[in-house]
Amino acid sequence: MVSARHTVLVEAVPRSWALAALALLDDLARDSRAEAGRVLLPDGTAVPDVRLVTGRHLRPGAVYVASASASDAASDADASARVTIRQWDRRGGVRLGLDAGGSDGTLRMEGVLRGLDRPRLVEVTGEAAGSGRWPSLRRVRGRARLRPEDWWTAFDHERAPRAAPARVRLDHRLGRAEARAEPVRRADDGRWEVRVTVSVRGRGPLRPLTAVALRLVAARIRRSVVRGLDDAARQWNEQVPPLVAADPSAPRRKRA
Repeated sequence: MVSARHTVLVEAVPRSWALAALALLDDLARDSRAEAGRVLLPDGTAVPDVRLVTGRHLRPGAVYVASASASDAASDADASARVTIRQWDRRGGVRLGLDAGGSDGTLRMEGVLRGLDRPRLVEVTGEAAGSGRWPSLRRVRGRARLRPEDWWTAFDHERAPRAAPARVRLDHRLGRAEARAEPVRRADDGRWEVRVTVSVRGRGPLRPLTAVALRLVAARIRRSVVRGLDDAARQWNEQVPPLVAADPSAPRRKRA
């Protein structure tokens, strides 16, 4: 097994802002409507390249097609992605299914948000499969989980959570990669100090050979992890401040 640990400083996302943004998105979705397959926002603007092809808008069983060629309901066969509503209610949360495909392969995902008023869990599971020969070597399964309340509480009360509130796992026939992010402290400038641990290990009948190969490239993997986390933190710090500077509740107050 090869493991790497690195700490980054990232701009904070306040709990109040995130909850207001979720409420705004929920209101926007609930105020939208479907007419003749087109999805219309509250102001009447059509969502481009998205059509409702099955079921009632935002009800369980509703299926939407997202495609550059989605000009009418008959374009279902040309769809690049299909989104299915499994659940959508404020108390229970949201559950969505995604099926996408192309010449390079397919992607199937299931997304869950438990609780819109106070999100307890965000979870995404899925499988990606490449096209071509040796299909078992071109398939990757994954799961990502975030417990938002545990994350915010750790920073607000400076108390380490019992388990990492953010985790990602990828499984391949030959190996497994896992990452977990843990809140450390709130820096003097208000940013979050986050410790990320990444581990890679072999699995399956070729595990001994994979273990040897990992040892040979261990230093390169650790450098790549550190570089990737620094790049991700830099992009986060460039894109998040303008978002949290906006007031997501302003449009709701204006409508009221």
